[in-house]
Amino acid sequence: MKIFILVLIVAALVGGFGVGQITGDMFSILGAAAGGVGTAAILLGLGAYFDHQDRKKPQRDTGLDHVFDTMITGKAKPTRKEVADAKKRIQKAGRKR
Repeated sequence: MKIFILVLIVAALVGGFGVGQITGDMFSILGAAAGGVGTAAILLGLGAYFDHQDRKKPQRDTGLDHVFDTMITGKAKPTRKEVADAKKRIQKAGRKR
């Protein structure tokens, strides 16, 4: 959040001095507002876009999970507890080596 605010302040200063240079003034409030608001709109828009892209990603395929759960438990329809117990047994066996 601190970086976001710092970027907005820098964009406002650059916009203010840039438009001030063009108009012949030292600093332009209108340029500062345009720089700050424009930069905020771009950054927030990009954040919303990437957030939307992350939400569109498909969820993990549970079919493969079911296959692996069946393999490690040896049962056709294992419960979560049975899967967790089987995973613990496998981890303990791996540590003993």
